[in-house]
Amino acid sequence: MTDQNPIEEEGPKSLSQWAQEINEIGNTKWVEFYAEMLGTRPTNMGRFIRAIKLYGFFPVFEAIVDMSSRDLTGDPLNYFNKVAASKWREAQEVVNEEILYQSALDESKKASLKANQALAKRLSKRNKIRK
Repeated sequence: MTDQNPIEEEGPKSLSQWAQEINEIGNTKWVEFYAEMLGTRPTNMGRFIRAIKLYGFFPVFEAIVDMSSRDLTGDPLNYFNKVAASKWREAQEVVNEEILYQSALDESKKASLKANQALAKRLSKRNKIRK
């Protein structure tokens, strides 16, 4: 008869494993990830969960990973909020740049189409005169 218990993983989880579990399970895995990476649970769960909802997956994930490589004094949740907010702002700036680029591209296409239509109209008139 075989053992039906799942095989326990050896060693620490990779970041991709954490990301997958967080996406599948949600807030409880965020707390586990925070505790695993920093050695302590968040000091204020309300602020922690609010930051997750406010900033989204990648800024929060990056903030926790960033914090894990630093020697912090005081409440790490304050630093976490600052880093997550900064990462979120960076992502928003990229999105804004992409929107501006796309808008400029659309305007350029419209101007090019308008110029092409005007040229086609002039060529059409010129061809009619020559006949």
